[in-house]
Amino acid sequence: MRMIPYLNFNGNCREALTFYAELFGGEAPQFTNWQAEMIEGLPGATTDHIMHGDINLGGQLIAGSDQFGDMYSPAGNVSIMLDFDDVADAQAKFDTLAKDGQIMIPFGETFWAEGYGFCSDRFGIMWQINCTGNKQM
Repeated sequence: MRMIPYLNFNGNCREALTFYAELFGGEAPQFTNWQAEMIEGLPGATTDHIMHGDINLGGQLIAGSDQFGDMYSPAGNVSIMLDFDDVADAQAKFDTLAKDGQIMIPFGETFWAEGYGFCSDRFGIMWQINCTGNKQM
């Protein structure tokens, strides 16, 4: 079994997955647009929106799509946690994700990690960035 985070966006899936691929060094995203017959009657939906997109981050996938009207709700009780080997790399990724987003816990040393931070990015996706480093719980 593999777990694949599937993210919902409010019309900016292409922009978000492209941003994540560039930030994390993933392969170029693959996209499939909504077809006219699939979105007939959905307010605000167009064939320019993404039905499915995914990026490959070294064998791990993150997928997503654009949602419409009542189908869309911002992330609330789920976050993506990434664990890095290098604290400087973790800090840089956190800073980039937090730019134009919201920081819930600033990146810094904790009792379990050389660096940890919790934020939502400009797309409303919540991220936990961790670097355990030499610390063991």
